[in-house]
Amino acid sequence: MPAITHRTAVSVADVLTATRPLLGRGWTVFPAGTGRTGSLRTPLGHIVTLDGIHGRSVYATALLPNGGRAPYAGMAKAATVEACAAELAEMIRGTLAPLHNGLCPTQRATAAVTTALGQRVRGTAWHQGVAHAHWMLPSGGRARAEIRPPAYAARHARASVEVTLTDPSTEEAAAVLRAIDTDNADIRQTDAVHGDVAQLLKAAAPGLRPVTYYDRSTPTDRLTTTLTVDDVVTVELAYRNAGLSEAWVARMAVHGAMTNVLAAIRAVPAA
Repeated sequence: MPAITHRTAVSVADVLTATRPLLGRGWTVFPAGTGRTGSLRTPLGHIVTLDGIHGRSVYATALLPNGGRAPYAGMAKAATVEACAAELAEMIRGTLAPLHNGLCPTQRATAAVTTALGQRVRGTAWHQGVAHAHWMLPSGGRARAEIRPPAYAARHARASVEVTLTDPSTEEAAAVLRAIDTDNADIRQTDAVHGDVAQLLKAAAPGLRPVTYYDRSTPTDRLTTTLTVDDVVTVELAYRNAGLSEAWVARMAVHGAMTNVLAAIRAVPAA
């Protein structure tokens, strides 16, 4: 692929700068140190490198979510910065960005999450290809879904999604646990669970196993502080006052299978 040379009157840096406003909000220029090449990127994970300009020919490559590369060439109407920028913008809007979107598991997973949330979602933010959706729980607690892209080496892999509930009510946490699949063969799920709230959550999801404890005085007077099913859910309990008699769910994280994540989202009604 031809690279820009000193004989070309139009510089890659100038074309990138001129292209950005043509693409609208969200696009950012990432110039290289030499100024001879660079890229245009978005928080959604789009990366398009401007590989070179040779006369009216514009050469660009999209770095795709599955680890592939999509080289593309276009012909500007004139060998000027403005014409090359217009051609590059059209290449990105018409071909390279839609190609990325069609292959992006993070966008598909985010669409599934926001659909499950419906009007509850307070907003969705993207940063370097990672999406975050936020909403409030009826009890006043907070909830967040984080959708991360797979590693570039893991071609055709799924995005990873984690739903985190902060300070949910015990009833909300139990509803989520009943909605998700916590069946497993871990024999540690038969270990004793201590404390009223911990036992209530265990009853909602018998597959939970205790992980950490707080010993108030003797091992027979202990309290369970963390419950989990590996690669499915983790529940962290907190205790209030000197006697540690009042417990609540401080944090709950659901991850793994998309069916579990969506079931967790749907389990708690709108605030």
